[in-house]
Amino acid sequence: MTRPSNLLCSAYIGLFLWLLYCAVQSARHGAWWATVVFVVGTCLAMVAFLREDQLDDLLRREAVRAEREARPVLTPDETADGVVAVALAGECCDRWWTSAGADHDPTCRRQTPESSAA
Repeated sequence: MTRPSNLLCSAYIGLFLWLLYCAVQSARHGAWWATVVFVVGTCLAMVAFLREDQLDDLLRREAVRAEREARPVLTPDETADGVVAVALAGECCDRWWTSAGADHDPTCRRQTPESSAA
């Protein structure tokens, strides 16, 4: 949820609890007309909370959908070209490429010196 949405939901929960408290106090003191008004207000606060939560979910889903639509759709050939380009970018020498990474050319800068330590 976004910050304004969190603030609104918190305010709706606070309003719900306050109106519920007022409804209980009105019922205890015999003011039935006020109790009905507070119960209706409590229901409206709950509907507002649920509506805000639903609106936030809809906005998030729409943002994800718009982001997905903005991405370019690659054909299989373009995808394969990208994979090959990444693999070739990691190539350091011809011997490394043909030996599947087992050996390097003597002039290759990625060649590790062979150690005589056992």
